[in-house]
Amino acid sequence: MADWKQKFDMSKRFQGGSKCKWEETLEIGSSKVDIWKGCPDFAPSKDIIKALTDICASENALLHQYTRGCGHSRLVTVLSKLYSALTQHEISPDSDMLISAGVYGAIYSTIFGNITNGDEVIIIEPFSDFYDFLVSMAGGVSVFVPLRLKSNSNNENSKNWAVDSAELESAFNSKTKIIIIDTPNAHLGKVYTKNELQEISNLCKKWNVLCVAIEADEFLVDESGNPFTRLNTLPDMRQRTISIGSSDTTFFLKGWKLAWSYGHTHMIKNLQISHSNSVYVCSTVLQEALAIVMEKELQLLNEDDSYFTTIIKDLHYKKQIMFDMLNSCGFKPIPSDSGIFMIADWTLLEPKIKSKLGMVLPNDFDFVKWFLENSGIQTVPLSMFFNDSHASIAKKMVRFCFNKRFETLLKAKALFEEFNNKLN
Repeated sequence: MADWKQKFDMSKRFQGGSKCKWEETLEIGSSKVDIWKGCPDFAPSKDIIKALTDICASENALLHQYTRGCGHSRLVTVLSKLYSALTQHEISPDSDMLISAGVYGAIYSTIFGNITNGDEVIIIEPFSDFYDFLVSMAGGVSVFVPLRLKSNSNNENSKNWAVDSAELESAFNSKTKIIIIDTPNAHLGKVYTKNELQEISNLCKKWNVLCVAIEADEFLVDESGNPFTRLNTLPDMRQRTISIGSSDTTFFLKGWKLAWSYGHTHMIKNLQISHSNSVYVCSTVLQEALAIVMEKELQLLNEDDSYFTTIIKDLHYKKQIMFDMLNSCGFKPIPSDSGIFMIADWTLLEPKIKSKLGMVLPNDFDFVKWFLENSGIQTVPLSMFFNDSHASIAKKMVRFCFNKRFETLLKAKALFEEFNNKLN
């Protein structure tokens, strides 16, 4: 039996991996509230539901069969039109695009389509935990460069998160093949300035490096912050950038798992081959439904009644509610300029917790567990999105999600107030 088990031990490429962190979080009861996960607790828009319902009821038999492997024709056509307009580059729906099983699928295809043994991949932190593991599986080496919060008196904002220029430059060498950057950074709500992106692009050109720009939050940028710049629009970056967008974030369709990558034909073909020999094809009906919605939004682009316009206003309002809740409870919230998350520093709560309850919480994971038990609110340590070597940067910070129903935010507000009363 021992020999049998040994023969069928897990493949070396998967050793060191684990189940998804999202599935290992604490289960919370109905009396408590979860405001850390990015999944909304409300249904998709009526347009999305109608599109999918109509397709499922359609007598077009082909819509229930597999479609073109690298992307349903109707969907890649509308996406190519959208991004050709947004980037001022002519994007071919057939040779310059790939539809994948979520951002995970896009990163998987990118890494396995480009990385071989010893190639180095720079990952800007905070990041989604699977980036590093995919690099390792492909035989590559991850090099981590963190964003750090540069204190600016009482006016801290997601803008204040920045990469140290010298540290970034030292990460590049002749072995560097890819740099992965979330722009905007979903965890922090940071929108990179054009100068910051130019610094990265200059290093990519100097060392002949491919930039993987995960731009999933591109349509969730608050108008009050930095304007969003697409990395592939910078000089000479089109041929060395893979841009990734997602319905997960754009339309809050986490369960649909549809993302898209676009870039120069020479780069995209690597992703297409990797995708075709792993996932092969994504759901036809979901791609058709998304195409219908995107066609409508393409016609309404920049109009007041566009989804892209109204969702930013809705998120701006919810973000203010979250900021006020956290601020009144003793946290130090860091306002975000994009996305659905807000970071908060809990350092100011430590003296109260110690004097009132006689407790010292040794680390952020202990704080999160203690906070859930004493407030009924589930959050998550920001440090889990950093490599262990840089986790101390975020040791006193937690992440909250404000993209919830107003009823959920009001319930959270009441729990915050009860918690605050315990400490005062």
